[in-house]
Amino acid sequence: RDVLSTTTSLFASHAISTRYQLLFQLPEKLKRSGQQMTVSLDLLSCLDDQPSQNLLERARDVLPADWTVCSLNICQLPGQASRYLLIVRYHAGLPFILRLPISQKEPVLSEDAESENIRPVLTQLSDILHESDSSCNVKEKQQFWKKRKELDQRLSGLLDEVEDCWLGSWKELLLGELPTSHFSPAALAAVENVDKAVAAEFPHLPFGQAARRLLSKTLVQVCLASWEDRESFAIGLSRLIGIDRSASLLKKLVMTIRQECIVLYDGLDEASEVKRLPVVLIADKTLQQLPWESLPSLYQRQCMSRMPSLSLLIDQLTSLKNRQSLHNRLLDTGIDSKRSYYIVNPLNNLPTTQKTFESWFKKHKNWKGISARRPSAEEYSRALQEKELFLYCGHGGGREFLPCHELEVLQCRAVSFLMGCSSGRLQVAGCFDEQGIALSYLIAGCPAIVAVLWDVTDRDIDRFTLALLDNWLGSHRQLSEVISSARDECKLPHLVGAAPVIYGLPVKCD
Repeated sequence: RDVLSTTTSLFASHAISTRYQLLFQLPEKLKRSGQQMTVSLDLLSCLDDQPSQNLLERARDVLPADWTVCSLNICQLPGQASRYLLIVRYHAGLPFILRLPISQKEPVLSEDAESENIRPVLTQLSDILHESDSSCNVKEKQQFWKKRKELDQRLSGLLDEVEDCWLGSWKELLLGELPTSHFSPAALAAVENVDKAVAAEFPHLPFGQAARRLLSKTLVQVCLASWEDRESFAIGLSRLIGIDRSASLLKKLVMTIRQECIVLYDGLDEASEVKRLPVVLIADKTLQQLPWESLPSLYQRQCMSRMPSLSLLIDQLTSLKNRQSLHNRLLDTGIDSKRSYYIVNPLNNLPTTQKTFESWFKKHKNWKGISARRPSAEEYSRALQEKELFLYCGHGGGREFLPCHELEVLQCRAVSFLMGCSSGRLQVAGCFDEQGIALSYLIAGCPAIVAVLWDVTDRDIDRFTLALLDNWLGSHRQLSEVISSARDECKLPHLVGAAPVIYGLPVKCD
């Protein structure tokens, strides 16, 4: 029950192959750059059987204070058939871990009962996407849209199921912190009283004072968010604290938390509309296939981006700090949107996309680029290294114009929009780590990548892309803050709108 060691081991288990690949490409990066580069020593943990205990300390040193890192993992205990969702939440240098049964529909399940397997959800997702691909061959317009809208509703229902049956009342753990201005004196008093109750009733908990206070703050927020789902809250709390949910001490603590929260309940609707501070999501190779960003509780109010591992997040922030002016623009003042480049319809077989964007570029004359022809590898790589915003509207993620092994040795600076089908898909082969072109862009140093998890139709993804550009450029807002409104521009907000996700950092635009 050493929380720090367990958290470190879980974070160190992610994306080992990707960290190896970055280290493998490092000598060529150094040779090409002709200047000193800094790489986080945490990347070397993939070479060590004992991950560094300093991993969390370095994360605390480089992560902005208002960011939260959430890790999602599927685990199975020895001797048990049940599978669990393991949530690690790391904020302000303090982690805690919660283990939830995959299904929370039946709170009376015994510890050794067979819980709902993750496979049906992934199977449903695979079936929906397979039928989506097949539906594109339907020629009759009315039948086409009937099938597409049916699939959109099925995907919406699947996301509801994931939120209700996996996370239950604990969906709050995937939300970032509330801005300080929205945490009222009454809420702070409630946190203080809950903290005293936890300390008095459960002195055995392996938390220091600061970590226990963070736990108490989270418990208040979770309790408010799950006011109508008391049993689910009790299940998670029992696993978090490590005692049976029938114990009188646990029942007493649940009652205490609810009593403290009842005075805050009247302001719950207002608080639920507040946009949260950024979250970086690290999902294991199984769970990364799901569009977590489009869960109902996250859809409109959570700024979320993805990273394959904490080590790579640390390395990206460390590398950016050595390019201080770029670091400041990305995370503070915003990138220079006048330094933009596009590649549209490079195979000359997407005429509608080309027409749509050429019309948009006429209104934004600062953009440079090419359309209706293949880019050379040099044109592609120069755009990524010299520009600050790069838009690719073609098939896939551009692999055929700049192969992964050539891409990965670059030192890129451009925030990249890869709007081709499945450009963000990470494929899993058995026990091996996930692989995909989006990871190659991260290895190359791209600070953020908008990419697509599965195959989509061109016109709807074009609507999304235009809305994202219009809402973000000149807004001085985080990219992850405006993506949900762009999803709403799609005719199919789940089947198409949920497909684009952000890998990398929550960057801003000037």
